[in-house]
Amino acid sequence: MTSKTFSDNLVFVQEKIATILEGCLHYWVLPSNFGVEYCVFKWPIENWNEAWTSDIKKELSSLDNSCFRFTIHGIQVNPDGCVVALGYDEEGMIFKIRQRLKTNLPFLPERQSGWAHVPIGRILEPLGPSKFLALKDLIKDLSDVLICCDNLSSVKFIHETQWYMEERSILSEYIFNTTS
Repeated sequence: MTSKTFSDNLVFVQEKIATILEGCLHYWVLPSNFGVEYCVFKWPIENWNEAWTSDIKKELSSLDNSCFRFTIHGIQVNPDGCVVALGYDEEGMIFKIRQRLKTNLPFLPERQSGWAHVPIGRILEPLGPSKFLALKDLIKDLSDVLICCDNLSSVKFIHETQWYMEERSILSEYIFNTTS
């Protein structure tokens, strides 16, 4: 993400959730690792064909997008414990980019997110009834407020070797047009 305010607001949400999770094993994505997930090119258990790298770079370099506004308006906790900040962009650019990649790169895994989101952490153990209800109430409260928004100005092709971008290399970055 580009804006410190955007990151600070997501950290604030992490802190609110952490208060509820006190004593429960969890993990937070570092603010420097926040990013919108456009597409997953390979899941950890799948094999990689090195020829795909050039196909992906070619497809990403041919994107002709302008910068667009991305808004976080809610938090979701998935059954596997993954905590994500739910987002949207008014023109649906993330979904258009994702659909284009799915259409033009036939080797992509079928399992792709249907959400525009930023992964922010993971709960690593059962919460118990009282913490679960408190977390449920917080998630409901956060769905009614604007958490943050920013302009997305690029897409990055990243090779992640440890979850939540702890170890990664940026293979390429494609900057969007700044004029509409």
